[in-house]
Amino acid sequence: MRRSSLLSQDVWVMGKGDTRDEALSRLRRALRNWLDRTEITSIDVDFPKSKGDRQNPWLVTAGMFADDPMSERMLKEIYSLRDMPVQSEHL
Repeated sequence: MRRSSLLSQDVWVMGKGDTRDEALSRLRRALRNWLDRTEITSIDVDFPKSKGDRQNPWLVTAGMFADDPMSERMLKEIYSLRDMPVQSEHL
């Protein structure tokens, strides 16, 4: 016996059958029947961006190096150091 189901907080749709295909076919049929009686919609929910509607602290510094002529050289140096083998036994 095969069983397939869709389970959510308010809905449980099940299809049983002797084979996988039969169980899925019955699940599809049961789901279609349920959907015929159901309205699917969406709602907008307002919520604060963060505690006390503060701005995200990371966004304050976003883009601060956008026009910095040294940023590309700095990034190349960082990446080259990152790829070097560790020399110290303390790291």
